[in-house]
Amino acid sequence: MVVKFVHSDVEPFGPDDGSSIPEVPQQLLTRHGARVLNPAEAISGREALRAYTYGSAYASHQEHVKGTISIGKLADLVVLSDNPATVDPERIKDIEVLRTMVGGEFR
Repeated sequence: MVVKFVHSDVEPFGPDDGSSIPEVPQQLLTRHGARVLNPAEAISGREALRAYTYGSAYASHQEHVKGTISIGKLADLVVLSDNPATVDPERIKDIEVLRTMVGGEFR
């Protein structure tokens, strides 16, 4: 089984602090400019969202406790102003975090 995952700590990709909604997997843009690296390797919004959630949990061997919303898993999630899986990739950077839930409690 091949599981895609994404991280944001390697140049030239991703936000410096990992705090923004990831747009790089969909667009494969460099952080220092709007140059598309290879459009043929870009992935869909749904694939990017899964790579950042389930894929990251899988890569750290924690898919049994996080990465998807399921009974018995950690209830850590965010409520967003738009759907990163379906929004125009150019608008992903404009998505706002409306609420944050950690351990089943909104903060």
